Parts: sequence; structure tokens; C-alpha cells
Amino acid sequence: MPPGPPLFHIHPAPRPMHPFWQGRYTTLISHCTRRRRRPATCHNAARVIIRAAQLSADDAAQPPGALVPTRPEKTLLRIHARRPVWTYVIIGLNASVLIFQKLSLLLFRVTPYGAGLPNLQTLGAKVSTKILTGQLWRLFTAAFLHVNLRHLLFNSYALYALGSAAEILYGGSAFLSIYVAGAVGGNLASLLASATSSRPSVGSSGAVFSLIAAMCVHLERNRKPIGPAARENLKLVALATALNLAGGWLMPSVDGWAHFGGCVFGVLMGARLVPLVVLHRSGATGVVTFVEVRRRGAKAAAVAAVVAVVLAVSVAVLVGIAAGA
Repeated sequence: MPPGPPLFHIHPAPRPMHPFWQGRYTTLISHCTRRRRRPATCHNAARVIIRAAQLSADDAAQPPGALVPTRPEKTLLRIHARRPVWTYVIIGLNASVLIFQKLSLLLFRVTPYGAGLPNLQTLGAKVSTKILTGQLWRLFTAAFLHVNLRHLLFNSYALYALGSAAEILYGGSAFLSIYVAGAVGGNLASLLASATSSRPSVGSSGAVFSLIAAMCVHLERNRKPIGPAARENLKLVALATALNLAGGWLMPSVDGWAHFGGCVFGVLMGARLVPLVVLHRSGATGVVTFVEVRRRGAKAAAVAAVVAVVLAVSVAVLVGIAAGA
């Protein structure tokens, strides 16, 4: 059987090529073949790598002390800026759960009371007294429940605006790990602050705050390669986070401790999974010819998430034992 048409057409790399660029070129071909990326994306990425290799070769060929024309500081390659698929999946999941909440009033004849709090308790809201009696899954399920459509739209907008950037920076695996750890950690902090309360608490804001904290960690760790923009953005994000935390504690209807717990777990997870930005410069001119983002793998992200969840559950169990004693 004759072989099928190639998945994409890429102009062959020139010979000889520096081993660094040859490795990047080979990795790109392998990635495009396994993931079946769009032909235009693979072709443009390969062309940029070849161009960067040629610029480096031209600079290296200049004799010592020669005047080499300067080139503007420009990032020649956007590293795997995939669409934030998991952000859209979580937003859709939250919307589906809210629809199910409304339908459950008819399907299971759950009688709403006030703002529908008994219904939220039945579906898995965070209720401290119930968690301490062994219903530990509420630390996780409460992050997918919302009181009403306005609550859902507010959190969904925050997740779309901030979560998509965090997913592009950290990658899908690390993004999910930070989100899950922030959701569980936020509810754990709320549990510790109100261990004797039977008031339900729901919402994904703790997980969103964990993503914001992880972005702050990214800007702090990569402030040198990113440049002055990293410091300015870090100040703005940190100020907005502090104001939102203060507002959460001042408003009785908002669980400020869940926001605070999400931030703490976001910092811890971000410090473990933060991607490092590495600038590769030309040896002769010092001009940036290639920007590399070194991300953690899916295995490291999964291990970090499991450790965070186990830690949160263990603390909840210990608090329950202490309350029972």
C-alpha cells in the first residue's frame, strides 16, 4: 500500500546547522508528527527556527572585533501557545452544573429554601459540620457549584480573563493541578476558619485566586528575562489581588478565607510548577535569537496535585478528629 500524503510540508533545514538548533528542529518535527498539528503552524515554526539558526551562524562567522549590524530585540518564536482548552472545559462544566442545579428542583423534588441553600447542601456544597463528619468530597465538589447565574457569570469571566493566560503560561497539566489544588485548599482554609459553622459555601473563586497567585509566581521568577514589564504587571496583579482579598473579608456574603486559601495553595503549586523563560542570544551581538519556555511535565504536575489534595484531606481529617474529641 503506497504511503499517504505527508501531514505537513516543511522546507528541509540547511546543512550544516548548529547542534542546538538541529535539536530544536528535530523536536518540532517529532511534535508535529505525533500531535498532528496544523500544517501552517508547523511550517511557520520550522521557518522561524531555521531563520534563527542562520542569524546565529552569520554572527558567529564575523571576525573578532567586526561591526555587526544590530537587530531589534524580537521574539522569533512563540512557544506552543495553544488555545486554553481546559479553561473553556471548566467554564462549560460549571455552566452545566448550574443547569443541573435548577433541574434538580424538579427531578429530585428538592425543596428550595431562601437562596436554595438546602439544594446546594444536597449537591455537595462546603458545609464544615458535614465535612468534619467524613464527607470530605465537599472540599472538591463545592468549587463547581454556584448560587445563581450572576455568581456563575462573575467567576466565569474571571476564569476566562485570568485562567486562559495561566493555562498558556503553565500548560494544560500544570493548570489543572493548580486549579484543583486551589479549589481544595480554598475550601480547607474556609473549613479551618469556620469549623463549627453549618452555613454552605460554594463557588470557584478559590481556584481562580490560586491561578492569580500562580501568575504572580511566574512573573517573579522570570522577572529578569521578561524585563521591566514583569515588575509592572506583578505590581498590578498583586494590588488587584490584595484589594479583592480585603473586599472578600469585608463582605459578609463572600467567603474571604476561601480566597486566601486559594492564594496560598496557588503560590505553593506555582513555585513547584513555574515554567522558566530562557533567552538564547547570539554569541557575537548578544541579540535574542530564540526564546525557550521550559515547562514541567504532566507527571510532575499530577504528583504535585495529588500531594496538595492529600495534604488538605489529611488536615481536614485531623480537624475532624480533634473536634470529635
